[in-house]
Amino acid sequence: MTTPKRTLRSRLVAAAGVLALSLTGLGLASTAAAVPGNITDFSDGVINVHKYSNPGGTLTPSDGTETTVPQGAEPLAGVTFTLYKVTDVDLVSGNAGWDVVQKISGSAPVEPVLDNATSPTKVTIDGADHALGSGTEATTGATGIAAFTGLHPGLYVVAEGADTGDNNIVTKAKPFFVVLPIKDNGSWSSTAHVYPKNVVSTGPTKTVDTKNIADGVLTWTVTQAIPTYDTASPLTHFVLKDDLSAAGDTSGTVDSLVLKVDGAALVKDTDYTVALDTATKVLTITVTDLTKLTSGGAVVAEYTTVGQVGEYTNEVKTYINETTNEVGTATVKDYLGKVTVTKKDKDNANVLRGATFKVCDNTNGDATKDCVAIGTLTTGDDGTASLDQLRVPGKYVLVETQAPAGYVLDEQVRTFEFTDNQTTTADLTKAYDIDNTKQKVPNLPVTGAAGQVLMVAGGAALVLVAGGSVLVIRNRRRSED
Repeated sequence: MTTPKRTLRSRLVAAAGVLALSLTGLGLASTAAAVPGNITDFSDGVINVHKYSNPGGTLTPSDGTETTVPQGAEPLAGVTFTLYKVTDVDLVSGNAGWDVVQKISGSAPVEPVLDNATSPTKVTIDGADHALGSGTEATTGATGIAAFTGLHPGLYVVAEGADTGDNNIVTKAKPFFVVLPIKDNGSWSSTAHVYPKNVVSTGPTKTVDTKNIADGVLTWTVTQAIPTYDTASPLTHFVLKDDLSAAGDTSGTVDSLVLKVDGAALVKDTDYTVALDTATKVLTITVTDLTKLTSGGAVVAEYTTVGQVGEYTNEVKTYINETTNEVGTATVKDYLGKVTVTKKDKDNANVLRGATFKVCDNTNGDATKDCVAIGTLTTGDDGTASLDQLRVPGKYVLVETQAPAGYVLDEQVRTFEFTDNQTTTADLTKAYDIDNTKQKVPNLPVTGAAGQVLMVAGGAALVLVAGGSVLVIRNRRRSED
């Protein structure tokens, strides 16, 4: 087999949730008067948007200064953000602008209400519309930072856009507010660092196992990590699709399916649905009760198909939160082997029916005629027999257990093996031509020569006797005369 039962292909899935920082963490002060010093109209302000994966830690609220990301977090490059300034909020001349800021301040982040998700022109705050300037884009680089520079004091809206870095983002960060300047050790700072909440999860992984040696049942197992989510950014869609068109007989696949989350089985038609398209052979598993998906946990689906001899493969795809958002794929292959026997008369090459063989597992070196059978085969009228659905890789023994009537049993123990490099049907088929000799029969008595000799000898004696009698009679007659 290829791809160690096999291989598997996996990709990163970034699940961006709501903003992990509170408004205070984004530099929003409760009152401007609480901080000493006047705000100057600077023009060198900076907003650094940090885009990280966060597989193992939690970002704590920040005050807008640069913070240490959790261990294991990886920067995500190629994510575009757009910055919009609220044009009628002045944070330098008086408190009118700060009064607007207070309406979106609190212990929890307030999501901007925009008139357009892709190219907004205004934001609504406490029922009042405020104009937005034209957007400025920045894309995260290798360090995971999208930097907006040359900024003036003000209230800004940041919206996440396209992902050109192949990060497979499940859910974009929701738009969020940022205020400049921020508080930094009791003073104003014109640089803010913001950290939209991010968690990554591996894409689906897949394995296949031929649990039994000779029944051809292929057990496919798909594992998909569940993105970390919360009530503010819940899961909205979770689907697994597996193309089984090259995976063998699927007649029992749906009934064989078991779906678990963190080891606990879900209930079919209550927690999830499953469907198999009879034309395309695509298996679709849809989790309907998304509350059963534990944040940060794992979904495991297991199901079976049945094969004979050759290669079997399929490709599973995962869709999370959007029906078209393919967050990852995984492909795996498996193989099944076959042994065939052709039985012939050694003298005339005529095919023989009725020869029976057994196949044994030779994994532990049990290559003897007394090995335990895992399957049998008997030649038919055409003199052939076969046994397929053999696990690959595998080591096997072939032994004749019953010869055709009138023929001598072939007691040779034959061993054969399938390896991981054998991938074609020809390589996965072991063929044997086995001759049988006829049984010996007892000799019949000879029924001609011996009797003829006796008869010839007896006849000659009679002739001699007769001849002698004639001579005697003649001699007597001569004497009398």
